Amino acid sequence: MAPEVALASPYGLSADVYSFGIILYEICALRKPYSGIKDIETFKCKVICGGRRPVPFKEWPACVKELVGDCGVTEPHLRPKINEVVSRISECIEGGNDKLEEDLTNITGSPKRRSERRGFLRRKGSLELPLKDASRRGRRGSVPSLGRSRMN
Repeated sequence: MAPEVALASPYGLSADVYSFGIILYEICALRKPYSGIKDIETFKCKVICGGRRPVPFKEWPACVKELVGDCGVTEPHLRPKINEVVSRISECIEGGNDKLEEDLTNITGSPKRRSERRGFLRRKGSLELPLKDASRRGRRGSVPSLGRSRMN
């Protein structure tokens, strides 16, 4: 969630660009970007108000590192427009980086690492959030994930 959304400030499509950058990070890193932050107050202080962003791995292609960083800029008007994001991804994939295939292998790694990616993408569970009005979403304030069994 973009900082402006979390702060209930006016927002637009740039909030989706921010979210895309976070998702791109998760796909490439195979981990949640703020897994070390355990409570909502610390998250708000460090990420929403403090501007902390996930740091791309040094092995990632430069075009991916730059895109993750640019999408996560705190000021919404400084983030790339969605058409620029699409263009940059296309350039990256279509040969803007001669070493892209090798670099992507570094991201996904060995077959074991690729199987970890599949497991990461299929994991079920729920996100526990301290909601002000937990009665709206269940007794403990959990937001269930969409597991495979729910989509069948």
